[in-house]
Amino acid sequence: MLFVLPAINKTENQFLASFYLLPHNIKNTTVILISLLLLIPIGAYLLFLLVLAFSNVFYGSILSLLLSFSIITIVLSALILHQINMLPHETSFFQLRFLNKTRRPTYLFFIEHLVRNDFILLFLTKVYTCLVIIGTTSLYSTDQFDLRLLTTGVLLAFVGNVAILHKYVWFQYHKMTFSANLPLSFLKIITHLIFIFSLLLIPEFLVLLRHYPLAPNLPDVSGEVLFGLSLIFLIYGVLLKKQVELSNFIVVIFWMVVSTTFFILFSIHPFFLAIINFFISTSLIYFRYRKFEYIEKSH
Repeated sequence: MLFVLPAINKTENQFLASFYLLPHNIKNTTVILISLLLLIPIGAYLLFLLVLAFSNVFYGSILSLLLSFSIITIVLSALILHQINMLPHETSFFQLRFLNKTRRPTYLFFIEHLVRNDFILLFLTKVYTCLVIIGTTSLYSTDQFDLRLLTTGVLLAFVGNVAILHKYVWFQYHKMTFSANLPLSFLKIITHLIFIFSLLLIPEFLVLLRHYPLAPNLPDVSGEVLFGLSLIFLIYGVLLKKQVELSNFIVVIFWMVVSTTFFILFSIHPFFLAIINFFISTSLIYFRYRKFEYIEKSH
């Protein structure tokens, strides 16, 4: 998805603007075939699991596997079709007209921009992050509580917001270029970011608290919440080091997950991991917030 969707908007692929003129059955068949080609590794693993399920007469698992693969294919096909149909002209997903005459604080600007222009990205990101948290906590129904497992689930869930954070850096330094020049203290900048990121993470926080596997333990719960928030700050701080494409930044995220998992396996409490992440991220923000420049690349 990170490769195909941006590639559709490249100059050499502008011929796809005529795609919307084709009959619906041809368009739907084409995007489904594209999705199946992209999902070949998943399809191959699906066949392997189906063989095992058939041999062990796990009909429920067979149905679950086929349904999951179908949903993935349909969602990916819908995203590709939507992106291609958007080529001739830019349109908003929907308009919140009642907000046009409503005064809003600055920390809501980006969220409104997401809802207006990238609702699908916002929706799918939150679905993914919440499902990862729910899936992780559900594992405790068959196993004893281990904070390391929950912390790993929080890690994998919260880094799923990387596309939104990449979009936020673009929005902040492209749409609101004046913001970096405002005479704000570093404390106000950090407070502003805390408001924005906390609002973005409300679904994850609610799901984490709702599905916490044991009776709430204040040090552990607060540690998990702060750890998730610190991951967002860390990703944002690293994004300010230099302008980078999202597809290339995924490599950085991979090594961030690997290194953090290493510390989690040694039973370092998420509260201390959060302190480390906040220290690194605030240092990066302090040195790069006013120096970072977004350069629009010409095609």
